[in-house]
Amino acid sequence: MMRVEDNTIVAGGHGTDLSFPSLPVDILLHVLSYLSVLDILSLRTTAKPMYTLTRMHAVWYNVMLFEVLPMDIPIPGLYSRDMSSLSASDLEHMIVRALRLRKNWLSPSPRKIKRTEIVPLPEEESRDTLRGAVIRFLPGRGNRYLLTVTGHTNFSRRRYTVQCWDLEASGGPKRVAVRRFTEIVSVAVNCDPHASGVLSVTCKVEGNESVQPATFIHALDLDSPDQNPEYAFKYLNHFPGCRRLHIFNGSLLVGTNESDAVRVWDVTTGKVLYELRDPTVVQPSVCVNAVFLEDTNFLILFRTISLEVYMLPHSSSSPSMSSPSSSPPLVSPDSGLQVVHPVVLHKWQWRIDSVSVSFQMKSRQRYTSRLNTSATTAKGKGRQYEPTTMHLFMRFDSWFPWPVNLLHHFVLHPNPSYIPGPKSLTVPPSASPITTKTHTLFPSLLNPLTDLPYLATPDQTPTLVSSLSSTVRLFAPSDMVLGEWGTALWLDTQTEMWGVSGELGQRIAGRVVVPSGSGPSRGVSMTDPEGRLVGTSEVAGHDADAEAADVNVIDNPPSTLGSSFASATRQVPPAQTASMTFGIRDAGASRKSEDDDEVANMGGVVVTGAGRGGADEWMHLGLDEEGGRIVVGRNGGRVEIWEYV
Repeated sequence: MMRVEDNTIVAGGHGTDLSFPSLPVDILLHVLSYLSVLDILSLRTTAKPMYTLTRMHAVWYNVMLFEVLPMDIPIPGLYSRDMSSLSASDLEHMIVRALRLRKNWLSPSPRKIKRTEIVPLPEEESRDTLRGAVIRFLPGRGNRYLLTVTGHTNFSRRRYTVQCWDLEASGGPKRVAVRRFTEIVSVAVNCDPHASGVLSVTCKVEGNESVQPATFIHALDLDSPDQNPEYAFKYLNHFPGCRRLHIFNGSLLVGTNESDAVRVWDVTTGKVLYELRDPTVVQPSVCVNAVFLEDTNFLILFRTISLEVYMLPHSSSSPSMSSPSSSPPLVSPDSGLQVVHPVVLHKWQWRIDSVSVSFQMKSRQRYTSRLNTSATTAKGKGRQYEPTTMHLFMRFDSWFPWPVNLLHHFVLHPNPSYIPGPKSLTVPPSASPITTKTHTLFPSLLNPLTDLPYLATPDQTPTLVSSLSSTVRLFAPSDMVLGEWGTALWLDTQTEMWGVSGELGQRIAGRVVVPSGSGPSRGVSMTDPEGRLVGTSEVAGHDADAEAADVNVIDNPPSTLGSSFASATRQVPPAQTASMTFGIRDAGASRKSEDDDEVANMGGVVVTGAGRGGADEWMHLGLDEEGGRIVVGRNGGRVEIWEYV
């Protein structure tokens, strides 16, 4: 029989010692399974045997598996690492950091632990007017690499510098790749981290008679750390016709041409595969976003007036999705391209200006490959796509030069009767679409009740969960991003306490619109960075409007189609405000010193002076929830990284 004695775990025989440390290890581990994290850390300080016990790998692995993961919160530093291969101290460190990050992240004024500034082109700041254009994390690499695009305005034809930064390099962010372009129109980063092409850039290219857009595809070599950054981007291909890029996934690129027609390109050949068109309209509306559904040939387009679901005849990631028995392709008489119609669409009540999309997923699903258990390994083999709740964070458009001063959170629940598997699109002849006020089902031999992941019936429509006040001053920059863990982050000019725009200044605010999990069965307590006790509810930090929607929308999605689905998802809470304010920039604030921008506190929020670049210096946002980081692109080309753990 094993027991804990002094600093080692030894075998012991029968005896009369009935002290707690003398109990068998399996019983001690079972007892510890009922303790909170704070209780485990407190128990460690009572005796040497307890110190040894609480340092065991099994203790923290169980805490991670049964307590932290059910909370559905990001775990900093885990990324693609295998949990079973981590030491006990590594697991303990990750758990403590995850709980402290969640506490800080969900506070009304999250406290920046560290602020780092990237100066993309220090040698050119004094002689050129720079402007930050794009900031993007490279997917699938633990958000280690950040892509920045900086514009040079002192040229007749504007030049741009694209750079890739290693944020985890020793000594601070290090530039690992750089390439220069002229007249960039649009940029997209490949969603598939395993694809050869990483970056797609559309530029204006001068032809014999006119200027035409051309898209350039580049690979990125990150495996040679000692190479010259000038040679890290590798040219692969280029082709004409694409003006605005929407999504780059694998070998497929979705974008619009000069006539706002949405097309799909194969980047390896540069050829147009399909043109995506709604046959019910003559003039296509503008496409503002697009997403591929993982491991399927479904593509969702977000236009200004509609949400459209397409099933592409071909999927590069899964060729078996297409079938030779499909109907002959429809060819456009104007362009000669194969035309694909949506299988279903939803019309918005108002025109939308912009939208960010996130799919709700449990921590166990996100970290399945990291658990390395027999159950998860067996489940991962031959895994088929299962649709999850889609969260939409959007701003509607208006007839004025600025969008509506409200942000809206919609949820779109998946079709509960959807059956995964290969599907082919066959259009029956002489068939008409089935149309209601906001829902249109186009003719095909698909069974909508089992073959469509979303919008299977007129009742399965996006449901408004909350509306958030977010005013934007005329001509002021604005941006928003919705993270995969449910954090909505936005940039606006609502700097006044009563919810209106100030004459000058900017605000970076946020709200967790996707609720955390139900949490562990026992209370997970932790201390905040100042050492104060943090309870489970504070750590999990359920959002107010998310909790209001939990009862009918999030935790209890209906299991049947029809009216029950509609009635269960029609509750609309009143308008809300931001629950987290990460920063306020006040152009009228005076500096404390030449090197310190932070000048005052307004309700616990650090107010920053105007500095270089004027009042509207913040331009773009980037979000890394798992690492507890926010990236802010500034007007002068500089980039700030705010860390909260």
